[in-house]
Parts: sequence; structure tokens; C-alpha cells
Amino acid sequence: MRKFDDETGQLILIACVTVALAIVLITSYEYSTLVTGEKSINRENMDSTYYYQDVRERYINIYDKSEYLNYSKPINLTVFENEMKDLAILHGYSIDFIHNDNGSKTTIVFVDKDIRIEEELPEV
Repeated sequence: MRKFDDETGQLILIACVTVALAIVLITSYEYSTLVTGEKSINRENMDSTYYYQDVRERYINIYDKSEYLNYSKPINLTVFENEMKDLAILHGYSIDFIHNDNGSKTTIVFVDKDIRIEEELPEV
């Protein structure tokens, strides 16, 4: 390995070490705060009601968004429901959306390790 006798070489070495240290510190900070955000999921500290309320809130809020109000394309709601089901499986609970015959009412069925909730949402 080359020995740095001049000032420029030492500055380059110091800069490389500083950048590497900064990357390590930033990575460790980001990893340590990964599950502390407002909407983050920390399964050990939350009960089932938290997850159900989050799903219910998201489902009700989609009706405020214009892209889901296009009734000529019912695929939007189906895509949203499938994404919510996949998210539920990822986090260890089960969710299903049951629609009545004319589609005006939806029942959410939520099943987790310690709770089962069945709620009929108001008409759209």
C-alpha cells in the first residue's frame, strides 16, 4: 500500500473514511427508526383493533378519491380490495369485503389472532 507523504493524499484518505462513517451512521439511524413512523406497523405493540380501524379508515376514505368514484370502471374498487387483502396477509391477519347484490353496501370481515369483526359499512 502506498504511504501518503503529502497533504493531498492524507486529505483524500480522511475524506474517504468520513464518507464511509457517514454512510454507516445514516444507515443505522434509518434502520433504527424504520418502524416508528405514524402509520408504520409494529406488530408486537399494536392490538387487532388498531389494524381493523386502519383498514376501515382506508376503505371509507377511498370514496373521497375521484378515481374510485368512476362506476363505469368497477375494477378500481376490486384492485383496492385485493391490495388490502395482500397487505393483511403480509401483516398476519385476514380481511374480506362482502358486497350485497346491488353493490350499495359492503361488509368488512376482519379476522386476527384474538378478534373477529364483521361490520356493515354505510351505503356509498
